[in-house]
Amino acid sequence: MIALAMAAWLAWSPEPAVQNRKTLEAMVEIRLSESVEAGQILARIAKDGPTVGLWNALARDFTTQAKPVQAIYCHNQALGLDPKNEEALAGVQKAKDKLVFLKKQAERYREKAGADNLSGYCSQAAIVFHLGKPKIALDILSRAIGEHGQDSELVGLQNTFQQGLLIDRAAMEFLFKGFNEGLKEKNFEDALTNLSRIYFLSLGMLKTEPLIDKLIRAFPEKLDKSRLMQTLKPLTDLKS
Repeated sequence: MIALAMAAWLAWSPEPAVQNRKTLEAMVEIRLSESVEAGQILARIAKDGPTVGLWNALARDFTTQAKPVQAIYCHNQALGLDPKNEEALAGVQKAKDKLVFLKKQAERYREKAGADNLSGYCSQAAIVFHLGKPKIALDILSRAIGEHGQDSELVGLQNTFQQGLLIDRAAMEFLFKGFNEGLKEKNFEDALTNLSRIYFLSLGMLKTEPLIDKLIRAFPEKLDKSRLMQTLKPLTDLKS
């Protein structure tokens, strides 16, 4: 189920293997649970068409995950259907304010970071990581460690980020397995919902077209490809 990520976790972590396995499984379960509602919403949009309520609900899920860029996108989809929708208008403004605040904070921490303020690197990296840019966050910490040595705070946060990525990887493996089993067993609902949950956990950064093509080939009469592509549109070009 989560063999690859489990092996990576056990190789990386200094904790006893049995404890590691239980810890990883518990964390993966939590991560998977965070995608259930959003996956159902995306599947409904793909099957039945978009509504203001569904896009706003998805935006709320991204807001709960502290992902303002994705929340803005979803609220904007709602506004495309109803330009005067109050929840979407308020949600966009709130998410934009949050994004501006986080970017200013990250810049402030970057300017103050140095040998006498290693926590500045950590604070900057934490903001970047939670904005959905883990590679950049890890680069910040790697450069700081290279310049200032194996500081416990820097290394500890680096390990925390790596752990988080392993958990995400394990959750993705589980959902990809469910997606492929849904295709194999001709279970349309399972395949679509698992793909939708994968998309949510990837923060919309997944290249979805190859997976959508698989889904369409398996269920040619169930879905409209253009609507599915719009629903699970890769958000890699969004500014953050």
